[in-house]
Amino acid sequence: MKLESIPEMKLVGGAACLDFINSGYNESENLITERLHSYQDLLLLIRKCGLINEIEFSELKRTATASVQEAERILAEAIKVRTVFYRVFFLLTNDRAKELDNGLLKKFNKILNEPAKPQYTLAGNQLALENKDKQAGLRLPLDLFIRSASDLLTNKNQRLIKKCCGCEWFFLDETKNHSRKWCDMQDCGSIAKSKRYYHRKKDKKT
Repeated sequence: MKLESIPEMKLVGGAACLDFINSGYNESENLITERLHSYQDLLLLIRKCGLINEIEFSELKRTATASVQEAERILAEAIKVRTVFYRVFFLLTNDRAKELDNGLLKKFNKILNEPAKPQYTLAGNQLALENKDKQAGLRLPLDLFIRSASDLLTNKNQRLIKKCCGCEWFFLDETKNHSRKWCDMQDCGSIAKSKRYYHRKKDKKT
């Protein structure tokens, strides 16, 4: 997958949390990729994932402009969360979940418990669900990515979470026979096909 900015980044994960993980990589000193350079990038990513509407996007953008330090703090926290997510999902996709140490699992569970849980209040003669998203403020994009991870692990077969054989991006394989190998056939899949074609031609010549 080509290195891109958030506006250009393709969303191929199939789940918002996987696209969040794919937004950057800092596990190796020799290969660091980052697309979340500002809170605005984090905000744009959650908007592209369809988890907030245009009105919410505009409101959060204005709030971030007025609260620069808070926005920067949340961005830094988001990158730390993404690192934990990467390490957990990396082990899941490589059938190495047993290698999850207690420290990493504890961090992961703590993150999943951070977003405000749904609560009901009395509204006349009925119970009404409180809008916790409004209370989240600038943290809303991060909370939504965290909820996405929880929903994915709860509601989907974890074996369908895979890594691209080309660029190593994460994606959810919901094809009929679950044999998908590439994040995107037009990018990594096409490159792999071209390489196979080149080697076949080369072998015939020799």
